Amino acid sequence: MTPFCGVGEAAESLLSAAGGGRGGFALAINAEKIVRIRSEPEWSRIVQAATTCYADGAPIAWTLRRRGAPHAVRVPGVELWEEIMKLAALRGLPVYLLGGKPDVLDGVRTRLTQEFGVTLVGSQHGYFDASGEVLDAIVASGAQIVTVAMGTPGQEEFILQARERHPSALYMGVGGTYDVFVGRVPRAPVWFRERGLEWLYRLLKHPTRFRRQLNLVRYALLHARGEI
Repeated sequence: MTPFCGVGEAAESLLSAAGGGRGGFALAINAEKIVRIRSEPEWSRIVQAATTCYADGAPIAWTLRRRGAPHAVRVPGVELWEEIMKLAALRGLPVYLLGGKPDVLDGVRTRLTQEFGVTLVGSQHGYFDASGEVLDAIVASGAQIVTVAMGTPGQEEFILQARERHPSALYMGVGGTYDVFVGRVPRAPVWFRERGLEWLYRLLKHPTRFRRQLNLVRYALLHARGEI
Protein backbone atom coordinates (compact mmCIF):
# COMPACT_ATOMS: atom_id res chain seq x y z
CA MET A 1 0.00 0.00 0.00
CA THR A 2 1.39 3.40 -1.00
CA PRO A 3 0.51 6.20 1.45
CA PHE A 4 -0.23 9.48 -0.33
CA CYS A 5 -0.76 12.88 1.27
CA GLY A 6 -3.27 13.95 -1.39
CA VAL A 7 -4.88 13.36 -4.77
CA GLY A 8 -2.32 15.55 -6.55
CA GLU A 9 0.65 13.57 -5.24
CA ALA A 10 -0.99 10.28 -6.22
CA ALA A 11 -1.75 11.49 -9.74
CA GLU A 12 1.77 12.80 -10.26
CA SER A 13 3.27 9.53 -9.05
CA LEU A 14 1.14 7.43 -11.38
CA LEU A 15 1.63 9.66 -14.41
CA SER A 16 5.40 9.79 -14.02
CA ALA A 17 5.37 6.07 -14.81
CA ALA A 18 2.82 6.44 -17.63
CA GLY A 19 4.72 9.29 -19.26
CA GLY A 20 7.93 7.30 -19.05
CA GLY A 21 6.39 4.31 -20.80
CA ARG A 22 6.69 2.09 -17.72
CA GLY A 23 2.94 1.74 -17.35
CA GLY A 24 1.38 0.29 -14.23
CA PHE A 25 -1.80 -0.87 -12.56
CA ALA A 26 -3.36 1.44 -9.94
CA LEU A 27 -5.72 -0.40 -7.60
CA ALA A 28 -8.12 1.30 -5.20
CA ILE A 29 -8.21 -0.36 -1.78
CA ASN A 30 -11.06 -0.07 0.70
CA ALA A 31 -12.24 -2.02 3.72
CA GLU A 32 -14.40 -4.36 1.67
CA LYS A 33 -11.47 -5.40 -0.52
CA ILE A 34 -9.24 -6.04 2.49
CA VAL A 35 -11.87 -8.38 3.90
CA ARG A 36 -12.30 -10.12 0.55
CA ILE A 37 -8.54 -10.55 0.12
CA ARG A 38 -8.50 -12.73 3.22
CA SER A 39 -11.24 -15.06 1.98
CA GLU A 40 -11.06 -14.98 -1.81
CA PRO A 41 -7.74 -16.14 -3.35
CA GLU A 42 -8.44 -14.37 -6.65
CA TRP A 43 -8.29 -11.03 -4.84
CA SER A 44 -4.85 -11.79 -3.47
CA ARG A 45 -3.73 -12.42 -7.04
CA ILE A 46 -5.15 -9.07 -8.19
CA VAL A 47 -3.52 -7.13 -5.37
CA GLN A 48 -0.16 -8.77 -5.98
CA ALA A 49 -0.38 -7.79 -9.67
CA ALA A 50 -1.06 -4.12 -8.91
CA THR A 51 1.92 -1.78 -9.10
CA THR A 52 0.27 0.86 -6.88
CA CYS A 53 -2.41 0.34 -4.25
CA TYR A 54 -3.96 3.52 -2.88
CA ALA A 55 -6.33 4.16 0.03
CA ASP A 56 -9.74 4.76 -1.51
CA GLY A 57 -11.43 4.21 1.84
CA ALA A 58 -11.20 6.33 4.99
CA PRO A 59 -10.54 3.26 7.23
CA ILE A 60 -7.53 2.35 5.09
CA ALA A 61 -6.04 5.84 5.41
CA TRP A 62 -6.63 5.70 9.17
CA THR A 63 -4.80 2.37 9.38
CA LEU A 64 -1.87 3.75 7.38
CA ARG A 65 -1.57 6.67 9.80
CA ARG A 66 -1.64 4.29 12.75
CA ARG A 67 1.05 2.17 11.07
CA GLY A 68 3.55 5.00 10.72
CA ALA A 69 2.44 7.16 7.76
CA PRO A 70 1.15 10.25 9.61
CA HIS A 71 0.32 12.24 6.48
CA ALA A 72 -1.59 9.52 4.67
CA VAL A 73 -5.07 10.56 3.54
CA ARG A 74 -7.87 8.98 1.62
CA VAL A 75 -7.52 9.27 -2.16
CA PRO A 76 -11.04 8.99 -3.64
CA GLY A 77 -10.89 7.16 -6.92
CA VAL A 78 -13.30 9.55 -8.63
CA GLU A 79 -11.11 12.54 -7.73
CA LEU A 80 -7.89 10.74 -8.67
CA TRP A 81 -9.28 9.81 -12.09
CA GLU A 82 -10.34 13.38 -12.81
CA GLU A 83 -6.94 14.74 -11.76
CA ILE A 84 -5.21 12.20 -13.98
CA MET A 85 -7.39 13.27 -16.91
CA LYS A 86 -6.46 16.92 -16.34
CA LEU A 87 -2.75 16.11 -16.21
CA ALA A 88 -3.03 13.83 -19.24
CA ALA A 89 -4.50 16.73 -21.20
CA LEU A 90 -1.70 19.06 -20.15
CA ARG A 91 0.99 16.53 -21.09
CA GLY A 92 -0.62 15.23 -24.25
CA LEU A 93 -0.85 11.65 -23.01
CA PRO A 94 -3.23 9.52 -25.13
CA VAL A 95 -6.19 8.03 -23.24
CA TYR A 96 -8.46 5.05 -23.90
CA LEU A 97 -11.81 4.79 -22.11
CA LEU A 98 -13.51 1.46 -21.47
CA GLY A 99 -16.79 0.67 -19.76
CA GLY A 100 -20.03 2.31 -18.78
CA LYS A 101 -23.31 2.51 -20.64
CA PRO A 102 -23.15 3.84 -24.21
CA ASP A 103 -24.88 7.15 -23.40
CA VAL A 104 -22.76 7.67 -20.30
CA LEU A 105 -19.58 7.02 -22.24
CA ASP A 106 -20.70 9.53 -24.87
CA GLY A 107 -21.05 12.15 -22.16
CA VAL A 108 -17.63 11.34 -20.71
CA ARG A 109 -15.99 11.65 -24.13
CA THR A 110 -17.65 15.00 -24.75
CA ARG A 111 -16.62 16.51 -21.42
CA LEU A 112 -13.07 15.22 -21.58
CA THR A 113 -12.41 16.47 -25.09
CA GLN A 114 -14.29 19.77 -24.95
CA GLU A 115 -13.68 20.87 -21.35
CA PHE A 116 -10.40 19.17 -20.46
CA GLY A 117 -8.74 18.88 -23.86
CA VAL A 118 -7.90 15.20 -23.39
CA THR A 119 -6.44 13.31 -26.35
CA LEU A 120 -8.76 10.31 -26.68
CA VAL A 121 -7.42 7.57 -28.92
CA GLY A 122 -10.29 5.14 -28.46
CA SER A 123 -13.26 4.10 -26.35
CA GLN A 124 -15.61 1.17 -25.88
CA HIS A 125 -18.72 0.90 -23.72
CA GLY A 126 -18.97 -1.95 -21.27
CA TYR A 127 -21.52 -4.02 -23.19
CA PHE A 128 -19.32 -5.97 -25.58
CA ASP A 129 -19.12 -9.65 -26.47
CA ALA A 130 -15.58 -10.21 -27.73
CA SER A 131 -12.93 -9.11 -25.24
CA GLY A 132 -10.22 -10.08 -27.71
CA GLU A 133 -11.38 -7.41 -30.14
CA VAL A 134 -11.34 -4.80 -27.39
CA LEU A 135 -7.84 -5.83 -26.37
CA ASP A 136 -6.73 -5.53 -30.00
CA ALA A 137 -8.21 -2.02 -30.14
CA ILE A 138 -6.39 -0.94 -27.00
CA VAL A 139 -3.07 -2.21 -28.33
CA ALA A 140 -3.61 -0.55 -31.71
CA SER A 141 -4.57 2.76 -30.08
CA GLY A 142 -1.16 3.19 -28.45
CA ALA A 143 -2.87 4.56 -25.34
CA GLN A 144 -0.64 5.45 -22.41
CA ILE A 145 -3.58 5.63 -20.00
CA VAL A 146 -6.47 3.14 -19.98
CA THR A 147 -9.32 3.57 -17.51
CA VAL A 148 -11.81 0.74 -17.07
CA ALA A 149 -15.32 1.19 -15.63
CA MET A 150 -16.71 -2.33 -15.52
CA GLY A 151 -17.28 -2.95 -11.83
CA THR A 152 -15.25 -5.01 -9.40
CA PRO A 153 -13.71 -7.56 -9.91
CA GLY A 154 -14.52 -7.65 -13.65
CA GLN A 155 -12.53 -4.51 -14.41
CA GLU A 156 -9.49 -5.78 -12.55
CA GLU A 157 -9.60 -9.12 -14.34
CA PHE A 158 -9.77 -7.33 -17.68
CA ILE A 159 -6.83 -5.11 -16.73
CA LEU A 160 -4.70 -8.16 -15.97
CA GLN A 161 -5.40 -9.46 -19.48
CA ALA A 162 -4.75 -6.07 -21.07
CA ARG A 163 -1.41 -5.64 -19.31
CA GLU A 164 -0.16 -8.86 -20.87
CA ARG A 165 -0.85 -7.41 -24.32
CA HIS A 166 -0.06 -3.74 -23.73
CA PRO A 167 2.15 -3.40 -20.62
CA SER A 168 3.42 0.12 -21.30
CA ALA A 169 0.09 1.78 -20.38
CA LEU A 170 -1.15 2.92 -16.98
CA TYR A 171 -4.36 1.06 -16.11
CA MET A 172 -6.91 2.16 -13.54
CA GLY A 173 -10.21 0.51 -12.59
CA VAL A 174 -12.72 3.28 -11.93
CA GLY A 175 -16.02 1.56 -11.11
CA GLY A 176 -18.89 4.05 -11.29
CA THR A 177 -16.70 7.10 -11.86
CA TYR A 178 -18.04 7.77 -15.36
CA ASP A 179 -21.60 7.97 -13.99
CA VAL A 180 -20.50 10.49 -11.37
CA PHE A 181 -18.52 12.52 -13.90
CA VAL A 182 -21.54 13.08 -16.16
CA GLY A 183 -23.92 13.71 -13.27
CA ARG A 184 -25.84 10.46 -13.59
CA VAL A 185 -24.98 9.49 -10.00
CA PRO A 186 -24.42 12.20 -7.34
CA ARG A 187 -21.52 12.07 -4.91
CA ALA A 188 -22.09 12.39 -1.20
CA PRO A 189 -22.36 15.98 0.06
CA VAL A 190 -19.10 17.61 1.18
CA TRP A 191 -20.06 17.26 4.87
CA PHE A 192 -20.06 13.45 4.54
CA ARG A 193 -16.90 13.36 2.42
CA GLU A 194 -14.88 15.52 4.82
CA ARG A 195 -15.71 13.18 7.69
CA GLY A 196 -15.04 9.94 5.84
CA LEU A 197 -18.74 9.08 5.89
CA GLU A 198 -19.49 8.55 2.22
CA TRP A 199 -20.32 4.96 3.09
CA LEU A 200 -23.05 6.20 5.44
CA TYR A 201 -24.51 8.47 2.76
CA ARG A 202 -24.63 5.60 0.29
CA LEU A 203 -26.27 3.39 2.91
CA LEU A 204 -28.91 6.01 3.66
CA LYS A 205 -29.63 6.39 -0.05
CA HIS A 206 -29.59 2.65 -0.71
CA PRO A 207 -30.42 0.66 2.47
CA THR A 208 -30.07 -2.61 0.56
CA ARG A 209 -26.29 -2.06 0.71
CA PHE A 210 -26.25 -2.92 4.42
CA ARG A 211 -24.77 -6.38 3.85
CA ARG A 212 -21.79 -4.85 2.04
CA GLN A 213 -21.32 -2.32 4.81
CA LEU A 214 -20.90 -5.17 7.30
CA ASN A 215 -17.41 -5.43 5.86
CA LEU A 216 -16.58 -2.21 7.73
CA VAL A 217 -17.33 -4.05 10.98
CA ARG A 218 -15.25 -7.02 9.87
CA TYR A 219 -12.39 -4.69 8.95
CA ALA A 220 -12.56 -2.99 12.35
CA LEU A 221 -12.37 -6.39 14.07
CA LEU A 222 -9.34 -7.37 11.99
CA HIS A 223 -7.67 -4.09 12.90
CA ALA A 224 -8.47 -4.50 16.61
CA ARG A 225 -6.93 -7.98 16.59
CA GLY A 226 -3.80 -6.67 14.87
CA GLU A 227 -4.36 -8.83 11.80
CA ILE A 228 -3.97 -5.93 9.35
